[in-house]
Amino acid sequence: MGPLPAALRPAWSGSSFLVYAGAFTVLVSLGVLLGTLGDMHGSTALVAWSALVLAILVALAVAASRSGRPVVAGLSGFVAVAVVAVVAGSLLDAVGLAGDVSLFDQDFELAPLLGEIAVLIAALYAARKLRFPLLLLAATVAKAVLVLDTVAGVFGTGNWLAWAALLLGLAELGSTVTLRGDRSPWAFWKHAAAAILIGAAVVRLLDGGGVGWVLIGVVSLAFLGVARSSGRSVWAVVGAVGLFVVTSHFLDEGDDIIGLVPLLPFEAEDGGLEVWQTALVYTGLGVVYVLLGRLLRQPTLHGHEPA
Repeated sequence: MGPLPAALRPAWSGSSFLVYAGAFTVLVSLGVLLGTLGDMHGSTALVAWSALVLAILVALAVAASRSGRPVVAGLSGFVAVAVVAVVAGSLLDAVGLAGDVSLFDQDFELAPLLGEIAVLIAALYAARKLRFPLLLLAATVAKAVLVLDTVAGVFGTGNWLAWAALLLGLAELGSTVTLRGDRSPWAFWKHAAAAILIGAAVVRLLDGGGVGWVLIGVVSLAFLGVARSSGRSVWAVVGAVGLFVVTSHFLDEGDDIIGLVPLLPFEAEDGGLEVWQTALVYTGLGVVYVLLGRLLRQPTLHGHEPA
């Protein structure tokens, strides 16, 4: 669909916050509403209802764009892309192609592939027309789901998905090189996708013993280096999460990330550290964060925006 155009740069203010909050509230509410309509009346009725909502959102995006309200237009387009997923899914279900299908399973099925392609095309088209950076988030998520779902169907799950996520993350990071100047706002979501995909893949591939977790910590520190060199704070956020997960793992030696927070609840387990010892370790981690933050600190150059 060609390269992305110069990106819109929305000004952040109380007014824009309320517009964003309203759009995401509508997005969640529509998800609940359309899901309820589908349960009550079936997939055929859901096609009609979701298509009606999509038409209203597209009309609102066009009207807002023409009247000089680009943020409203972009957010309307973002919600519309989400509704495209509902339209595609309900249509495929109505014609009998989407029965008993699920994402990231080992069965290669046509219905999810078609739906993911539809959302990807809709998101890229809306991004080009409305120049709204948030729309690249929808496109990036759709592409990641498409790639990972295809890999799961063709090769299988487990480490296959992890390697695919790693390669996709590196590809997303490489694509940011071309997003400079007026197109640099697009790069944020590419950096975010790259950091999350690579981070998740590294945890999956190296979670196999103490040495693996040490390497995860090293990669987390490397993320902080990427944050400094690229000027994108999302790498620092993901790197900090990685250091927290590594610290929690060695304190609790849990097998899943959800259970890797010994401070919650504040109770000492038999054979484990006392609460005060655990709290002291996390205090040390907080100090490490502060020291690393000072190392990453760069002078602010007004008028300069990193690619």
